Amino acid sequence: MTVFHFHHEQKAKNKMKTKTYDIASAIHIGGREEQQDSVKVYTLNNNHLLVVADGMGGHRGGQLASKIAVDVCVKCFQQEKGSPSNPKDFLKQMVHHASEEIKTQGELQNISPRTTLVVAIILGNHAYWAHVGDSRLYYFKQSVFSQRTRDHSVVQMLLDTDQITEEEMGTHPDQNRLLQSVGGENPPKVSLGETALEAGDALLLCSDGLWERFDIPEITKAINLEGKVGIETWPQKMVDEAAKRGGPKGDNISLAVYKHYGNNSSKVQNTRVLISGLVFLTLMLAVAAFAFFKPAEKPIPNTEPTQIEELTRTEESISDDLNSVAPYSEAVPASKVEPPYTEASNDDNQRVIQVE
Repeated sequence: MTVFHFHHEQKAKNKMKTKTYDIASAIHIGGREEQQDSVKVYTLNNNHLLVVADGMGGHRGGQLASKIAVDVCVKCFQQEKGSPSNPKDFLKQMVHHASEEIKTQGELQNISPRTTLVVAIILGNHAYWAHVGDSRLYYFKQSVFSQRTRDHSVVQMLLDTDQITEEEMGTHPDQNRLLQSVGGENPPKVSLGETALEAGDALLLCSDGLWERFDIPEITKAINLEGKVGIETWPQKMVDEAAKRGGPKGDNISLAVYKHYGNNSSKVQNTRVLISGLVFLTLMLAVAAFAFFKPAEKPIPNTEPTQIEELTRTEESISDDLNSVAPYSEAVPASKVEPPYTEASNDDNQRVIQVE
């Protein structure tokens, strides 16, 4: 069974609807008996929150852990009214708060629930994110893959030391061995990232149930389906396809996606400032001209007329010409894509957490 959520906003101006962003989420139980993934997209005061958490099945209470993590993130975002003054510090403290809450609830039930977590906030034209474990964030710069978060896992360490390729990560025997989690005895080591956003940029957050089944070129093609297939359609298409590829023993699957079309209000404001400046300049020239041509006792020498250059402005546009997600067998191997990882590396001597 597929549960699908989406939110889509458009703003009207001069009777014309101008899209400023798309945001959506989708979730699928896959081949499991229990849904241990949790996902949420939330908008408050024109800022946005996206959260994906994957409860760790090797520990009792994975479903509880992922739900608590998402609920804590939403509550913290609400407390800041969607506009935290220090976004990175806010994200780090939010993850630690979620970890403490999971630990507390686990102790009440005599269990040790844990979860992975990836969370992003979009404040105007800037995105910030945090993650723990192997749930990922992919960032696309004007529809082109730019980077992904670096997993806290054994297979990520194997990739970093050139022992395996990117495409081998999802099927490697050690894929379920994590180095960090939210919940448990030790506070998580949180990795942080940020970027400025331009029109056409996109963020996709997902659990390993998705990225195990799709390589980077395929995810990029899905992101570029906007305009061909609406955001209310293609996220569901992805989780359904991931479930199909995973088969009867496939993992839970969840994703959240945000696509940025620019801050139109700021563009309007910039245009107003430009027009005001031109009006002021015109008035000043008119005053100067009046004073210059005012009759005087002595003849006024001839001068060349002042020329004012017109300001023109062109807008960049992004055209999406991808019709569908490429078949899995035809995808370009992800090993040929070298993502520029930006997060700090983990200590190699961290305790390995075994999950199912």
